[in-house]
Amino acid sequence: MTPISPVSSPQSPVRKVRPSLATLIQKENCEAYRGLVSKYFPAEQVDNALLTMKLESGCNKDAVSPTDDHGLFQINKGLKTFGKQIYDPEFNVKLAYEGFYAKRGWRPWYAVRGILWY
Repeated sequence: MTPISPVSSPQSPVRKVRPSLATLIQKENCEAYRGLVSKYFPAEQVDNALLTMKLESGCNKDAVSPTDDHGLFQINKGLKTFGKQIYDPEFNVKLAYEGFYAKRGWRPWYAVRGILWY
C-alpha cells in the first residue's frame, strides 16, 4: 500500500481578526445597559465599563461566581454585604462606579487586567 502524501496548495496567510469592542458588547446583550452605565461612568469610560461587565458576568445581572462575586460587575461578597439589591442593575453599576472605579480605576476587576490596566 502506498502512503498518501499531503497535497500542497498555496494558501493565503491566516489572519486572526479580533472582534471589535462593539461586537463583544452586543454579543452578550450588554448594550441594553449602555444608558444605565452612561448615567454613572464618564462618557469616555462607558465602553470600558460595558467590556468589564461582559468579561465579569456576561452582562448577567444575576451572575454569581465561585469566588462569591455578584451581579453585573461581580462585586466580591456583594450579597453578604449589600443583600439582594446587589442584583439590581442600577445599584450594582452605581456601586461599581462610586465604590470602586472612582477610587481605583479598573484595578478592582481582574478580568480586564492587561486590557484596561497593567
